[in-house]
Amino acid sequence: MRYIKPIILLLVLLSSCDRISRNNAYIEPDGEFLPPEVTKLKFTSPKPFNWINISENNKLPDPVFVDIEKLPVKPLNLLDFKPFKSPVVSSNFDFEKLPSDFFSIDSLPEDKLKYTLSLLGNPKEIITPKPEIPDTAQTNILTINKDEFKIVINDLLIDDSGDTWVASNEGLFHFDGEKCYQYGIEQGLKSININKLLADGNGKLWLGTTTNGVIIIDTKSGLIKTISQDEGLGQNGVTCMLQGNKDEVWVGSYNGGIDIINESKNTIRHLTYRLKLSENYIQYLIKDNKGRIWIGTASSGVDIIDIDKNKIRHCNYETGLHDNSVWALFESEPGIIWISTGEYVTILDMNQGKSSLLDKASGMDFSYVNAYHKDNNGNIWMGSNNGLYIVDIKKGRYKKIGIGKDFNNGRVICLKPKNENKMWLGTSEGISIVDEIQKVVYINIKKDIAADQFGQQIEDRDGNIWVGTDKGVYIINPDLTSKRFLEIYGGVMFILEDSRGKIWMGGYSEQGLFIYNKKKKTLSHFNITHGLLDNMFLPAMEDKSGKIWFSFPQIGGIMTMHVDDYKMQRLNLRTSLSDKPAVDFLEKQNGDIWISTYGKGILCLDIKAGTFQEINDTTGLKSNTISRLKIDETNKVWFGSEDGIGIIDESKSEITHIQKGQGLTVKEIGDILFHNKNALLFSTKGVVELARSDLDIQNGKSWDLKNHSKYRGLSSAKFTSLPFFSKNGNLWCSDINRISIITPEETDTSKLVTFITGIDIINQPLYFHDKTGLYEELKNSQSLGVKVDSLLKDNKDKLDEDDIIQQKDIQWSNVEGKFNLPVGLRLPYFLNYLSFHFSTTEDGHFDKKVYRYLLKGVDQKWSRPTEKSVSKSYLNLPQGNYTFQVVSKGFDGRWSAPAEFTFTILPPWWKTWWAYLFYIIGFSALAYVFSIYRSRHLKRSNTLLEEKVKIRTKALNESIIELKSTQSQLIHSEKMASLGELTAGIAHEIQNPLNFVNNFSELNKELVEELQEELKNGKIDDAIALSNDIKDNEVKINHHGKRAADIVKGMLQHSRTSSGVKELTDVNTLADEYLRLAYHGLRAKDKSFNAEMITHFDPDLPKIEVIPQDIGRVILNLITNAFYAVNQRKNLLDLAKERSSDNLIDLIESSSDANLKDFTYEPKVTVTTRLTANSQLLIAIQDNGSGIPQNIVDKIFQPFFTTKPTGQGTGLGLSLAYDIVKAHGGELRVESEEGKGAEFIIQIPIS
Repeated sequence: MRYIKPIILLLVLLSSCDRISRNNAYIEPDGEFLPPEVTKLKFTSPKPFNWINISENNKLPDPVFVDIEKLPVKPLNLLDFKPFKSPVVSSNFDFEKLPSDFFSIDSLPEDKLKYTLSLLGNPKEIITPKPEIPDTAQTNILTINKDEFKIVINDLLIDDSGDTWVASNEGLFHFDGEKCYQYGIEQGLKSININKLLADGNGKLWLGTTTNGVIIIDTKSGLIKTISQDEGLGQNGVTCMLQGNKDEVWVGSYNGGIDIINESKNTIRHLTYRLKLSENYIQYLIKDNKGRIWIGTASSGVDIIDIDKNKIRHCNYETGLHDNSVWALFESEPGIIWISTGEYVTILDMNQGKSSLLDKASGMDFSYVNAYHKDNNGNIWMGSNNGLYIVDIKKGRYKKIGIGKDFNNGRVICLKPKNENKMWLGTSEGISIVDEIQKVVYINIKKDIAADQFGQQIEDRDGNIWVGTDKGVYIINPDLTSKRFLEIYGGVMFILEDSRGKIWMGGYSEQGLFIYNKKKKTLSHFNITHGLLDNMFLPAMEDKSGKIWFSFPQIGGIMTMHVDDYKMQRLNLRTSLSDKPAVDFLEKQNGDIWISTYGKGILCLDIKAGTFQEINDTTGLKSNTISRLKIDETNKVWFGSEDGIGIIDESKSEITHIQKGQGLTVKEIGDILFHNKNALLFSTKGVVELARSDLDIQNGKSWDLKNHSKYRGLSSAKFTSLPFFSKNGNLWCSDINRISIITPEETDTSKLVTFITGIDIINQPLYFHDKTGLYEELKNSQSLGVKVDSLLKDNKDKLDEDDIIQQKDIQWSNVEGKFNLPVGLRLPYFLNYLSFHFSTTEDGHFDKKVYRYLLKGVDQKWSRPTEKSVSKSYLNLPQGNYTFQVVSKGFDGRWSAPAEFTFTILPPWWKTWWAYLFYIIGFSALAYVFSIYRSRHLKRSNTLLEEKVKIRTKALNESIIELKSTQSQLIHSEKMASLGELTAGIAHEIQNPLNFVNNFSELNKELVEELQEELKNGKIDDAIALSNDIKDNEVKINHHGKRAADIVKGMLQHSRTSSGVKELTDVNTLADEYLRLAYHGLRAKDKSFNAEMITHFDPDLPKIEVIPQDIGRVILNLITNAFYAVNQRKNLLDLAKERSSDNLIDLIESSSDANLKDFTYEPKVTVTTRLTANSQLLIAIQDNGSGIPQNIVDKIFQPFFTTKPTGQGTGLGLSLAYDIVKAHGGELRVESEEGKGAEFIIQIPIS
């Protein structure tokens, strides 16, 4: 039992190691655009310019009287509501009085549901057609033409996830936002003639066909059920389907009545003419808010089934309808039913008891309304055989949106709302997508304006819109409902309203300038004969002084013309602009005029100074081709160029460049508009909306950029006029064929939803289904009489394919999401080559979406933005758990939440937990066998080892005894060496007084003999003098004897065996005594030895408690070593004096002393005592010898280490000294510099 817990723990660890987690936290996508490039702003050197007055002899043109208010007024239909031509006719209607019969749904005949079962094959991916805005569209209707889609639309279905399904005579089509897939016979459908679509409450897709009844597709399990006339359906031609309760679907057919199918109960009921239906040809089914079923028939009106009241009512021509042929039914609000019958629409208001009629008398020429929808404003959309009508029944008005090639008629088959305010229309011409609120309205050339191409448009101070054309100018009233035409010979390309309210026009052909004075109602025509430089010119600007600036591209000239007296001046720059014409003019706050050119950059005119400078590609621009100039409220100048845009900040002398790499879709920017806090950049591929605050965003963060393309309502990406915002906030822009009037959109707070749509393994797509549901359905089908053998025979290849998946050990527990992604996908190690497909919700604009993706555990950062909806291939993924993430971004510029898919790469069998367990068990068994063998071998070895240990222990004990003896001898030798040095010193100290005693004794002997002689001779005075001398000598003898006695006494005291007891000791005295003893000891050995002794004793040094004998030995040893070092260096220098320079080098290398050339050297030993800042006693012994080499400094305190020649040192002196100082709680250290000496420092705490 004691092994159970370790084994379980080991198994857990192995299983966790078996699948390494390669996931990490969600990584926020980093910035997708590079930061703007900033260059230094420079100007060229100033150059002079001057003005040339154009001859005043030129006569002004004679004005022509023209009153535009008197011009003919024509209507302009721009999708505005029109009132009904005649009031809606209403009559009384009593729903309860309709003819009725008893009806019980439970009494209907019921049969067991039978069906043919087949497998859903992999769809065929087809080229996804992109919608276009037709040339004659009145609003931004995106249309997928049937010639491109190559199918006829019968019905549309928008499922819960936002995907679009299309029923056609070519099969079923599925559009997921990126790709389009086709299902047909090859994918298991029994018929491709699909008429109707329905998504039931269980997530299954029902197809009503014209030839094979009903097809039910379960995308989860991948199974298809076909219920035809052979399986009990009333008729194969299905016309309509309706979800009753959750489990019931009502199916109407051409001539088979209604079949009520309950798939969960596997039952089918039949409702026909014989069971109270008015007829068997059913055309439409709806369920109202009270649960009543409304049945539209082909020729018998409407039947209404009230299941709760067991009644069926009949409404026809005789009881309120204007035609018995019912095409569509719709409940606009509770109790109000719209019924289309041929050329009539009957509105039954059961709440008010009224029946209202819409027909051609109202002004609408619809026929056969096929579909209805109610928008957010309460308007009713009616799709008819000749166009789309939007009816405001409460206000009695309508408007028509043309469908088809000429956008006048066109059949609308079905209406399906999608996303916010987007309506998908199935039409006879294909698929159209219409905005419920027409935020974009078009004025089309020829259709709305009788001309061949548009020029510029402006809004005058009265709110009128002036539209230039090649035929003249149209004046549209402020509410855009009427137009007037003023013919201008040669046409109008540009229009300008000056500060006086005059309209300046011209430039379309070489006809010169036209000025219309609205106050005087006159039109003046200027040309070259009146002073114009040329009859062809470009758009102009009015400055603060009232001058209009013109550019003449053909001759490269620039001139001004005053708005009052028409005085003309020509600008003389003394440089030609003929091949680099001026494009735009900008007046700055200080009155300077900036001019953009095609080829010379920007010309900056200082009007007051009469000079100009250039900004070009040598002074900070990226290109010399500049289009428009605009100045913002911060006095920064924005310009468009052929290489993006630039922002000039003169206060910082900087130019900020935003190019294609920084988020622009194209290089060429033709115009710039400021709107709110954004800048609109007009290019050849649409409009880029840039938040100006983003200019301060640092690198690594996303730009707030929106790219408006034709899918956002722009009539064209190539603008030929100057765009502007009208007073009501609408944006006007145009090309030569169409004017777009765009109402700015509100900020869209919704985000795209990103989906992972599929997985490729080794470049092959894999499709997954709910295996449990598949097998259960196959099992249940046997009890329903479905021949499984035929199923296997018909779909053998598909089942084999599924078997192959199982054989490859691909495992998953279930599927989830609309794309049937496998849950818990586990792939074998050899299927580790993966790529992923993804898409996003289709938002009705069809703008290009971009994606970024990341595989956690492999990618360190998000991929670069890509328009491709497939990831790169991930090769040779190691075992572990992975999570693939993908985000998308559309027009709004915001990234979606990440879509995730988690999967596992399994290890090979030899790396699985059970393989490791096998390895451990095998290894453990081998280890066990080996341990038994090893145990026996060790027992034998232990016996032999014990004998050897006994022998070696005995030898070791003997060695220890010998070592201890040797150690004692060495220590004794060191002590004797120290004693010898001490004895030599003592002998020298005693020798001096003894010499005095001997000398004076000899002298007294001689004096005594002389005294005796003098006494004999009777010389008493001389004898007394001699006796006095003898007496003096005896005093000296006594003095020197006592001196010798004191020396002996002191040395005996210091040399006696240490008691180990600490005493208060004067360290200065102790150091001085041993300094002299060491010196005289060496002098006794070597008479030639001499050294200067220097002492620095601190007179205030306190006495400290130490063992004086031990500290004395330390001081003596260190001083003796210092004297030895200086003496050795002195000897080396004496030897060096006798050598040549070559031999001296050898001597330096052998002695490691580089200063042997210093022949003025004098040996010095310095002893210092002082008290340190941290209250420690310091004794320093310093010499000026050769120093201690660095490679042996760390070794000198080791026992038996010596640098002296053999026989001159034991190597224990410094080791013993180190131990004595440590025993006193102090520290002994050395500081040495080769060639300059060494210093030994003793530090002992005073307490």
